[in-house]
Amino acid sequence: MPKLLIFAPGEKVIIDKTDNTVSIIGILGGFNVPTLGEENVVPEGAALPLRWSVLALWGMGTNDVGKVFEQRLQLLTPGGEIALDMIAAFKGVPAIVNHRI
Repeated sequence: MPKLLIFAPGEKVIIDKTDNTVSIIGILGGFNVPTLGEENVVPEGAALPLRWSVLALWGMGTNDVGKVFEQRLQLLTPGGEIALDMIAAFKGVPAIVNHRI
């Protein structure tokens, strides 16, 4: 089973094509959304004007070769509704020690 080594949302994820290294810029530790009234209600359909990416780095073991895995990313509203739901599949390959999404 792959081991999650890094999971970090950030402003940008950069992959250097010359040496295949990965950099994450502006790691997000949280953000605030303006609310309405004394009850601090987030308006219906509110959006945050922010471009962001997520870096996930999985450590692959020798037993993972040939197996297919899925990574699921969900972003929930304060009310518990799913605002974003993404699934990415990846397969264990002998030459890849760490798999990134």
